[in-house]
Amino acid sequence: MEPGSFLSSGFLEILGNSQTISNTTNIIGTADARVFNIRTSNIKSFNIEINGQVVVGDRILNKPRMHVTRPATNTTLPSITLQHSTGFGDGVRYPNTMTLTNVSTGRIKGNLAFANTVADAGNGISVAGITYFETGNADSGFSFYTGGHPVSSSDTSFDRMKVTAMGNVGIGTGNPLAKLQVEDGDIYITDPAKGIILNSGNTCHRITVNNSGTLITNTIACP
Repeated sequence: MEPGSFLSSGFLEILGNSQTISNTTNIIGTADARVFNIRTSNIKSFNIEINGQVVVGDRILNKPRMHVTRPATNTTLPSITLQHSTGFGDGVRYPNTMTLTNVSTGRIKGNLAFANTVADAGNGISVAGITYFETGNADSGFSFYTGGHPVSSSDTSFDRMKVTAMGNVGIGTGNPLAKLQVEDGDIYITDPAKGIILNSGNTCHRITVNNSGTLITNTIACP
């Protein structure tokens, strides 16, 4: 189908498509096995494939490929909702509602970012985000950053917490070597009756401190 010919040749009409099922009106599309191609300025913007899949791409842009505005002013309704099918039980593959990846072998596989303004969002400038790194090493995993936008994939100046593929959690470090590692900071417990619970094998003990700074150990029921 040549550009501009879909109206004049009768393939598609504004008030209906002669190739659709009888009594179906106000349809723009195809009735046979053809890809439906949407163009602007005679350049392809997106396709609806024969199987119904929507493919957005190919065209080179200097701005985000999609911008979705709010449903209404001061509404709690989301701009987008995503739904997957039901019936996922034991033995069934875990469902993906939305999947991020990198077209190349780059270490950043996806970044869910948050921006202060629409303009910043459109220019790829964030103040916080959640990034998944795949390095091939033990430090692969999720990185949580706040306070600004990293200037490159190796910029860790805004990193606040890391959850590695091994399940280690690091606060202030990008490569935690234990289930929880805190670097360049303290752990503050405000309740004097609470503390650190250690398991000796058969018994659990809570370690607290008194007003004199003396450590106190009490035997407790294991959590």
